[in-house]
Amino acid sequence: MTTDDGYMVSPHRRAATLTTIPGQPSRERASAMNQLFGPQTRLDGVIFVASYGYSEIWQRNIDVVANNLSPYDIRSLLEWNRRQEVDNFSEVCNRIVDKHELTDGNGGPRWLLVLANKADLYWPTIAAAESYYRRGSSTDFDQHAQRMLSQLGSLAIDYRVLPVATQALDFRFGSSRGLITAQTQLTNDQCDASLLCLVETIGELCNG
Repeated sequence: MTTDDGYMVSPHRRAATLTTIPGQPSRERASAMNQLFGPQTRLDGVIFVASYGYSEIWQRNIDVVANNLSPYDIRSLLEWNRRQEVDNFSEVCNRIVDKHELTDGNGGPRWLLVLANKADLYWPTIAAAESYYRRGSSTDFDQHAQRMLSQLGSLAIDYRVLPVATQALDFRFGSSRGLITAQTQLTNDQCDASLLCLVETIGELCNG
């Protein structure tokens, strides 16, 4: 990659850059997507950060989202956020396919990790959450993954799903219509163990 946001690792004499792309629609996101998925870069892998609906909404968009919720409750908010997440994932899948076509398969990512973050908030239903993202589940999310993998054909990449909790933190969504909350179900020590699984998984993908 040609740009980074402050994270740099250099394994085995080869410099690699980890670049974060904003998840919500913005000019910055569009610019980063065009640059990093363009023909001039090489992508070894892509981490798509999902949250099973517990997304943090940018402050400038909170009231817009709140006004689209009916009823105004946690369930409606989670469903709204998951719909936006599916649209986001669809764009990423399309970009990955285009990237392989632009580079004849030599510059496109070899793996895609769907990181289902904030597992501490949906821990009692973590099996259902993992199934929602898993390949072959036939959910709206999975349909985009299946189409991407089908289009790539023999260039099929390693596709994995990993629920993870990076920190134990309550969820809060506050707007002019009121406050929606959800409590964390894990401790910080449990989240630290979850992070170890993430580190091991990324290590396997990078060395695979």
